[in-house]
Amino acid sequence: MDKHILYSKASAAIISVALTITLLIGWFPTLCIGWIPIMCYAENAPEPDVPLITYGEFPFTAVYEVDGKEYTIEDIAICEYAGSRWNEGDGKKHRIWEMRFESGPYIALCPIDPSEFVGADEAYVALNVGYSAGQLMGDSESNKYKDAFLYLQLGHNGYGSRSSEEIYESYGAKLISFELHAQPIENTFVPAE
Repeated sequence: MDKHILYSKASAAIISVALTITLLIGWFPTLCIGWIPIMCYAENAPEPDVPLITYGEFPFTAVYEVDGKEYTIEDIAICEYAGSRWNEGDGKKHRIWEMRFESGPYIALCPIDPSEFVGADEAYVALNVGYSAGQLMGDSESNKYKDAFLYLQLGHNGYGSRSSEEIYESYGAKLISFELHAQPIENTFVPAE
């Protein structure tokens, strides 16, 4: 084999590796440096007004059906102010509200086979009370829901998207009635210190 061909292949390999290392060393800090002003702004963004009322309990009754049998559940939605979080979408900090239930983190009405969902170790038809935590706590900037509805709870953090009709057809579960026994709070918000 010709020596010049061997040298040119070796030179090409060395140049290729050198260019790759140069690009990685040059581009990586550039990408990181681009995030520094964003993170500094996020840390120093103005805090949203804070609520005077930070905790609320909202009892409710739900009547639902699973496979033709009617059930009634009485529980309490517990809502708490959890601080604020920066949203990179609009560049502002927003109030964070958390909701849990006296009976647990979510209201599982009936178990379903998790094997139809990728990565789910457990799955349930669950109840959404029809209000966001912020909505119940009088926060006009919170997500707004209209009615209670059923959804699919996949594991502890996943959700499945199905309509009420699909849930009824697939799992035999439907919500018959929902009644919230307390009105949403009329809250007051004051500037953060």
